[in-house]
Amino acid sequence: MAFDPINERHSIGRVVFAIHLDQSLRPQDHPKIVEQHDEWRDLLPRFDDEKVFALSVLSPGVPFPNPSPPPVRFRRVAPDGETEGELLVHENRISTTWTTYVSWDQAWGTARTLFQSVITRLDTAQLRLQAAELQYLDTFAMTGTPTPDDFRGLLNQESDHLPGNLFDQGPLWHLHRGRFRDPPSTQPSASQLLERMHINCARDSDRYLVHLDNFHRIDWSAGPPLDSVFSGPDAPIDAYFDRLHESAKVLLRSYLTPQISGRISLDA
Repeated sequence: MAFDPINERHSIGRVVFAIHLDQSLRPQDHPKIVEQHDEWRDLLPRFDDEKVFALSVLSPGVPFPNPSPPPVRFRRVAPDGETEGELLVHENRISTTWTTYVSWDQAWGTARTLFQSVITRLDTAQLRLQAAELQYLDTFAMTGTPTPDDFRGLLNQESDHLPGNLFDQGPLWHLHRGRFRDPPSTQPSASQLLERMHINCARDSDRYLVHLDNFHRIDWSAGPPLDSVFSGPDAPIDAYFDRLHESAKVLLRSYLTPQISGRISLDA
């Protein structure tokens, strides 16, 4: 036996796109976003009307603080009840999550359209982009208890990111590595780029699963104005997420064996 990707042509079980604004959204922004639901209703038909109840213990005379608005969440739910897709707007973060993946162009195209539909309802004149995030969860599975050689067939034991004795630790383990890098030259205004990988080997009934949680984020100390980020045929937002996508591929490739990288078309 050996570890195989969970899908026939790739190993991606979840992908998350997110942007952070430099200010939290105002309570009056939320109904404006809900009014836009028809733009993506076919894609995300369910609206979760969440409620928030606030409780504060205050000294006499201290005014009650204004509670944060509840999250605005739209979802697509599979027949088995599992969430297949989601758009979530909460405080200063707008994110979209998908458990189905066809290609980068399709995934980013959908996320970009959703982001742009949301921000058209906001007063963008005073808003700036604070961060952009991309997260992949790649999963590999095998039936039976994996041996050190099974792990060596999946993960590159020559990788600088993996401890030399990792494969001798048994079939259940966790590894957490990350680093901050200088911003890419194509985004000179960015302050830092975070690359982070969590690897978790867990048991699921008679199978063992290796999850590679691959997270990348660009931060800005003084980000670009939001109304300019999505503008024009060469919109900066595309370059930001293309850079995150490339960073994610490079990092994942550095953990996997060349044979596995080829099977999931990582070099395509």
